Amino acid sequence: MYIINTTYAIENTLSREWKEWVSQTLFPAILHTGEYTSPRMFKVLTDNADSEDFSFCIQFETEIAGVRLWKNTLEQQVRKLVFDRFGQKALGFSTILKLME
Repeated sequence: MYIINTTYAIENTLSREWKEWVSQTLFPAILHTGEYTSPRMFKVLTDNADSEDFSFCIQFETEIAGVRLWKNTLEQQVRKLVFDRFGQKALGFSTILKLME
């Protein structure tokens, strides 16, 4: 099993809008591909209480076909969706995690 993990820095004024958009738009769009399951969103906790931004992490479980789809096309499509909605107010990076057995 693999996990597609993307962490975003979001301007604090957009925190509520971001959470709603991810739940109502981004998660359904990614799940619609049929390659991903178990969508999750986390707030990243930091020691920097003075920061004006929030960090969120979204994750999906997948198999190797989903990893290939992510790397070949979906990552860029998601990046465009986020940019079209939030511009430079939501910046992110992705990592792919492999469950160690």
